[in-house]
Amino acid sequence: MSFLDRIARCRIKDMSAYRPFHVAGAPLGWVKGDFAAALRDFPDVFSVTDSAVSLQDRLQDFRARTEAVDGVVRRLWEQGLIHHWFEEKFPVKDAHGATPLFDMERGAISMFGLPAFGVHL
Repeated sequence: MSFLDRIARCRIKDMSAYRPFHVAGAPLGWVKGDFAAALRDFPDVFSVTDSAVSLQDRLQDFRARTEAVDGVVRRLWEQGLIHHWFEEKFPVKDAHGATPLFDMERGAISMFGLPAFGVHL
């Protein structure tokens, strides 16, 4: 398989297994159905429906969101639902260059389908 074949394969996506993830009404990422089911155990932090996952609206500032999400992510890591842990906070934004909405452990970013920005040297 050529490199271009691999790229083409990555671009094929079936989003039917995913639900949009919203923060403050804005769609930020995508959560797979089985992971969304695990988030139902944390109704004080996440609102989970059959069509979407949202951070609770009562979490209105950076600090409140960061602390609430961190508690959940740590529990999910301890349960083995998050497979990587870097002890590195990553800013969650709705656009590159935007003000972060909250910080999240880098190892959990992909579980929420969030865009990740970085510099590689």
